[in-house]
Amino acid sequence: MSFRSVGDVFEEELLAQLTCEDWDLVFFAYASPPDHTLKGPLTRWRNDIRGTHFYGVNGDLIRTMLLHMNECESRPQKHPAGGPMPADGAYNHVRYVFPDTKLLLSVQSLAYQRSSRTDVTPTKFVDRMLWVRPILDQSRVPKHQLRIALDRNRLRRRFGKQWL
Repeated sequence: MSFRSVGDVFEEELLAQLTCEDWDLVFFAYASPPDHTLKGPLTRWRNDIRGTHFYGVNGDLIRTMLLHMNECESRPQKHPAGGPMPADGAYNHVRYVFPDTKLLLSVQSLAYQRSSRTDVTPTKFVDRMLWVRPILDQSRVPKHQLRIALDRNRLRRRFGKQWL
């Protein structure tokens, strides 16, 4: 994971709003929804989310989520009450089972996942070839650096220099 440079002003506004809000779950980083379509620094969210990789759980929801996820893992695939599933599915599913869960999204997303081999979905053939892995890992570095530079420029154009 790489943290985005969002600036002190944004961080202070986000923390101030977070301390005033009533929340159970906050996603500080996610792949979808696109954060440029949202207003922040925090926004309530009722729909599904994808690509979650930096989040916080507040209060009793920790026990509720842990119990629910363990129950899902003990059930067979496609069980009506929820079976084993990747993390994003579990975060969304716990909100279906407990619809009063108060979810916030950070707007802007504060980090993004590095381009790397996944441990959530089935591994691609080339990632299973041990001798190829170091080459793939090195090839992902420039892609990640380019992504950081493009993102920094996009944020600078959107918010101005005071945000970065």
